Amino acid sequence: MAFKILSQKHEQLAEIVAQYMSEATLKRTLRTKKALEMAETITMSVIGGASVPPGIHPECCLVGQVSPGSNAFRWYCSGVLIHPQAVLTAAHCLNSQKGQSPNVVALNTVSLNNSDMVNADIIRILRPPVIHPFYNSSIKIHDIAVLILRNPSIVAPVQRATHFETINANSVTVVGFGNTNPTGTLNFGKKRTINIPIHLLRRNPGENFNQTENSFGFESDVEFVAGGNGVDACLGDSGGPAYLDASGVKKVMGLVSRKVRNAVNECGNGGIYTRADVHESFIDDVLSANNL
Repeated sequence: MAFKILSQKHEQLAEIVAQYMSEATLKRTLRTKKALEMAETITMSVIGGASVPPGIHPECCLVGQVSPGSNAFRWYCSGVLIHPQAVLTAAHCLNSQKGQSPNVVALNTVSLNNSDMVNADIIRILRPPVIHPFYNSSIKIHDIAVLILRNPSIVAPVQRATHFETINANSVTVVGFGNTNPTGTLNFGKKRTINIPIHLLRRNPGENFNQTENSFGFESDVEFVAGGNGVDACLGDSGGPAYLDASGVKKVMGLVSRKVRNAVNECGNGGIYTRADVHESFIDDVLSANNL
């Protein structure tokens, strides 16, 4: 597994260098600009993976808030559009102690840069987000919430993975706007993606995860564990999608929740993801209650 991860990083580095060489001209100022961009990208790929180009994963969105009558946005989580008027995110992104009360999302953007946000589909949230009734804020089990948007998005939503597709998955592609260093303190606001292996996933009712549940701090009935060895989701990726590939179709298998209990660093040692398939009834009930 370590060799596979190292190989992926080398491939990403080769792509970055090749792009730099193709874009850099003899003009010194442009060479300097491109070199700095390359250095930034390499640094940001340690935790959060490769940068996402415009038009890719437009349904993965920023989640945040804005004061009434103001254009001062505060973004702090990620989410994913699963209906033209509904976004899934993590329940812990609604945190009154941190002053987090989401009321807006931004789709179809890859960063907080003004040039990228010009084309963003920014939509207010219609009413207070709906948190799963069994969400436990202490240990974050059932860490899922549904945001109902005031208007339908122009972005195409992504499908949810079925139970069968979920239990047969071996890896997921994580997408989010989170931080990129092991302490989880730098570079929030740029969309990144990386494919990571699934380590712990209940595939049938007879599997016993009692020992690993305690070690990793997850609930195998409703969550799975993925990533580690330096490839991982990070702070700010919370609520962002973990996609599986279902015969060439991208589907949401889970949402970023938190780091594993035995993690040495804030990010990079593996994460816990909320399964979408086992929360299907909750999601459908919220959509139905809002006539969606």
